[in-house]
Amino acid sequence: MKLYHHAPKGSNILKTGLFSFSRSPQVDLGYYTYRSGKKTQAEISAWMEEFFPGYSRGVRCFTEPIQPTTKHLKSLIKATDVYEIDLDGLIRDGLLEAVYVKYPLSADDAIRERQLAEWEANHRDGFDRLSSADEIDWSPINWNICDDKKGWRFAFTGFHLIILKDGVIPPKYLTLIGGKK
Repeated sequence: MKLYHHAPKGSNILKTGLFSFSRSPQVDLGYYTYRSGKKTQAEISAWMEEFFPGYSRGVRCFTEPIQPTTKHLKSLIKATDVYEIDLDGLIRDGLLEAVYVKYPLSADDAIRERQLAEWEANHRDGFDRLSSADEIDWSPINWNICDDKKGWRFAFTGFHLIILKDGVIPPKYLTLIGGKK
């Protein structure tokens, strides 16, 4: 099984590995500071762990590379490299702790408001834990519904969060798709 992650062009991922929020030496705190009210990486990581164990050690992934279907996605793709993650290898070598799915929000305002209220009430930030990686839904993703206008680029597509024992995907489980190695 393969999952995909987009990272800024020119990163050292193939040398250092792919870091989760809690382990990243170059984490961007802005979005999470806004959401959590916390100021440091350690404080935000602790806040994330309040949702569910391992959240701060997770890496967001898609079941396919992002497709250039909108202006915003085209600019994202130009600025990033795509990495294929060897999920089978992570499982085989005992590095994968859990897989979560963040189901897509509804485009219908009333339904979406109910979804967001449920996420808040259940205090899980919209994620559900899968019993195993075998439960990943490999259906094609509709990239046409990505919406940057509200800062919800991937809210309507859904994605997966793989929780790693050490919060890092070592380079041997990563392959750069297209581009220079």
